[in-house]
Amino acid sequence: MRLRLLKILFVVMAFSVISVSASAVPLLWTLNGVNFNDGGTASGTFVYDADTTTYSAINITTTTGGVRTGATYACAEFATALFYSPTCAVNLTGVFIFWLFPSSALTNGGGSISLTVATKEATCLDAGCSSLGTVRNIASVGGGSISAPVPVQGPTATPTLSEWSVIALSILLAGTGAVGLRRFRKRR
Repeated sequence: MRLRLLKILFVVMAFSVISVSASAVPLLWTLNGVNFNDGGTASGTFVYDADTTTYSAINITTTTGGVRTGATYACAEFATALFYSPTCAVNLTGVFIFWLFPSSALTNGGGSISLTVATKEATCLDAGCSSLGTVRNIASVGGGSISAPVPVQGPTATPTLSEWSVIALSILLAGTGAVGLRRFRKRR
């Protein structure tokens, strides 16, 4: 009887562990070889969460080229990859912007994505940035890419604290159920 009880407990515990899946987490994306058509470059990183379509931890720097000076970017409009100066101002008049146009949508799956020639750096001429001044685009050849590590998926992923709680609760319920079943059978 004890052996059968242990087998049931083991099976319940195994299914609990297998059912725990890795949570999608925002990824750190890195700019790689981003070159502008005026000789300037862009480098840095940002975090993107595809589940909420938000950008955070923005740390992008561009260098001076033949058309415009470089800038540092730390703010973002969350719906699009529009990065702007560290002031995070509501009125964007006179603010430098860096607009990323990847060739495909960013996901929480990581990988490498090339940038399209629509990727640009400019200065906003009005509060809503509907007019741009002094624009430079990335180079049409060798413009660059962005990349993020592919997250570990499946049973090899390390469970989070909340996932361990689910596992512990499953084991506790399985043990309680097994004890209750044993008492029920003894009474019969």
